[in-house]
This record gives sequence, structure tokens and C-alpha cells, in this order.
Amino acid sequence: MVRKVGKIHLSTFNEGAYAEYRIPGIVCTNKNTLLAYCEGRSGGTDWGRIEIILWRSEAPAPGETQRHWSDYTVLVPSVNDQTVNNANMIVDGDTLHFIYHTDYKRVFYQKSTDDGISWSESQEITYVFDQFQKRKHWVVNASGPSHGIAMKSGRLVMPVWIGGNDDDPHAHWPSYTGVIYSDDRGETWQAGALIQHPAIPSSSEAVLAELSDGSLMINTRNDNEQGLRAVAISKDGGETFEEPYFDKQLPDPQCSAGMTQSEGKIYFTNCDNLPMDGDSRINLTLKVSMDDCKTWKILTKIEDRAGYSDVCVDKNGHIYCFYECERPKEHDGSFPQLHLTVFDMEKPSLSD
Repeated sequence: MVRKVGKIHLSTFNEGAYAEYRIPGIVCTNKNTLLAYCEGRSGGTDWGRIEIILWRSEAPAPGETQRHWSDYTVLVPSVNDQTVNNANMIVDGDTLHFIYHTDYKRVFYQKSTDDGISWSESQEITYVFDQFQKRKHWVVNASGPSHGIAMKSGRLVMPVWIGGNDDDPHAHWPSYTGVIYSDDRGETWQAGALIQHPAIPSSSEAVLAELSDGSLMINTRNDNEQGLRAVAISKDGGETFEEPYFDKQLPDPQCSAGMTQSEGKIYFTNCDNLPMDGDSRINLTLKVSMDDCKTWKILTKIEDRAGYSDVCVDKNGHIYCFYECERPKEHDGSFPQLHLTVFDMEKPSLSD
């Protein structure tokens, strides 16, 4: 189904600059440029001095097959040791939209019209998350992680989550997944629906896809006894969601996942493992659906021990999975490195 082309250790390009590299995202632009981004963390927690770093890989020159990656750049530096968290991009024609957060409280937007070489000045858009306060009190907020989507209607949609409690300003739970959206190419943003259901005590990090009928599907990490991904469908671009359900084909040990679309197929990466005590983030797996996520087919196992992941497909049909790895066994939540594994897709068929 897929042939592994190679593995790149992007985080070693700036080895020693950060203690950990976490929360990966990757997108492919219309010009076939790959942008891979993550949090460069000075310590081993979600808080503290964290920066957003970025690598670029332009399309190979005619006659070349090998991609070349730039040195990393600091896309958003930490000022006064602040936490810069949850970077997410949306590819929208020749425009790239970029949303990030600081200290899980303030939210900022930038855009690029030159394929990610330069970016506009940051514009604060915390106001859109303040709209959620009227429905659900939050102490912390975040987007993604990974990336959002541009729907065929032109609407930009980003998965987000809000949560925490007033007793612990650093707590992320309980949390609620939702979306924000823009109908004017990022000029203004609106708060969409939140996923709230008794069977899902806490949902958070989510991925999106636009189904063949134009519906928006959200697929989210959550706390439930079954250890399954929760899914909800929106017929109005994220303004409301139908009742969520659990996808029995997608076990998940409460870990962020990746999702992307290409040529009518939806690709999904996650740690394909039920929650359990000990080493639960294992079996990072690439799956594909050819029927709007009704059924899933395993394409390959990517890594034995891994964590958060994101996935994209370039214009040449190569699949890129950018993911956390090399996790010390004595520290289940620590990821000092990021890998980028590349697959050459052999066109799957329903008869395979």
C-alpha cells in the first residue's frame, strides 16, 4: 500500500537549542512547499519558555527527486520566558493563515502571501475565544494542534479547545472541543460550536475534514471509558454539530492525531492503542478512508513508540508524517526529538 521512502530528523538540525520538540504540524502549499513547525521547549512541561520554530522545504527542482530542508527559523520567539503554544496553519490558495497562542490565554493571527517566507505583523484575535466565555467558562485556550482547513465554500475552519479551572491556572481539564471560523479570509473570526455531551467528560485536541457532501467532520481526543476517538458532523460549517459518536475503528490513548485529505481520500495518523497504564503512546499508525470515514484501512505502522503527529500529502503524492518520538521509557510524556517519515503512496483500491 505504501513504500517508506525515508526518515528525516528535523529536530537535529538545531540540536541542543531546545530540551524538547513537541506539538508538530505540517502543511503543503499550492507551490508544493512543505512547512513543518513545532514548539521548541526549554523544559519538559507545557509551560515555561517555549517558542514556535519552522522548517521549509521548497518543491524539488526539475529533474530532482530529493527534497532539501532549510535550517530552522524562530517563527514566534518567547518574550520574557513566556509560553508560545499551539501553532496551526491553514492553506488557503496562495495564502497561509497562522494562529498561535501565548500562555494558553491570548491568541494571535498572521498570514503569509509568499509561501511562508515572510509573515504579516501579529494581530490579536483573543476576542473570538472570549465569545466562548458566554457559553463555557475557560481558563486556558488552544488551537489544534496540527492545522485547520479551507472548505470549498471559502470558509476557514480551525479546531480549538477551551478548558481548565479557576483552582489551578495551569490545568487543561475539563476541556471542550470546538471550532472557530472565518468567512473573509482571516480578516475576522467567529466562534463556532462546542462539543458538549454527557458521554464525553472532556474533549480537547481535534482534527478536521470536509466530507464529500460538504459537511464538516471533527475528530477529537477525549476522555471516555471506551478509549475511542469522538466524531461529530456539522452541516453548517461548524456553527452547530450533530450529536457526537465514538468511532469504534479508531482507538486512541488520549493523544493528539493528524488528518489530511488528498484526491478524495482522508488520511489519519495516531497512536493506534487503547488507553492503559504505563507506555500507552505506541503503535503510531497511518490509516486511509475512501468513504468519508465510514471505514478505515491500515496502510502501515510508522513507529513503535511515538506521540503527537500530523500528516500531509505533497503535489507528487508523497505522504509526510511529522511526529514526536525517541521518548525515554522512564518518562512517558517526554519527547526530545521529532521525526519526519516519508511514504510513497501506491494507489489503494477497495479490492486491496
